[in-house]
Amino acid sequence: MLLSRESKHLIRTAAISLLLVLLAAVSAFADTSELWYKDIKKGDIASRTAASGTLEVAADEAVTALGLARVPDLQGVIVTYDGKKLEFWSGSSVVRVSGAIISIPGTISASDGHWWIDAKSLAMVLDKFYA
Repeated sequence: MLLSRESKHLIRTAAISLLLVLLAAVSAFADTSELWYKDIKKGDIASRTAASGTLEVAADEAVTALGLARVPDLQGVIVTYDGKKLEFWSGSSVVRVSGAIISIPGTISASDGHWWIDAKSLAMVLDKFYA
C-alpha cells in the first residue's frame, strides 16, 4: 500500500508528538529520559530540570541515539543527514535546520559535557529536520 505525502507527514508528526509526550512524561527529577521513535526505544538520554521548571534533554545524546552522526565542532552540535543540516549553538535561542532559522523559547546551554535544550523544542526541531 502506498501512502500519500500528506499521510507520511501525519505519521511523522504523530511519531515526533509521541517522542514529546514520552519525554514530558518522565519525572522532572530524573537524570535520564527515555527516547522513543515511533514504537522503538532508541535509548536513555541525559535530562535535567531547568531553573524555569522545564525538562531539558541532552541534544548531543538525542542525535546519537537516533543514529545521526555529529560533525566534530566544539562550538555546537552539527548533524548532516540525507542532504540536510541541523545546527545547535550554545547560548542561542535559535536552531538552524537546513538553512532555516527556528526560534525556540529558551536558550541552548553547554554544560556538564552536554548541549541542553528543552524537550518540547527538541521535538519541534526534529520534526522540521525529518520533514
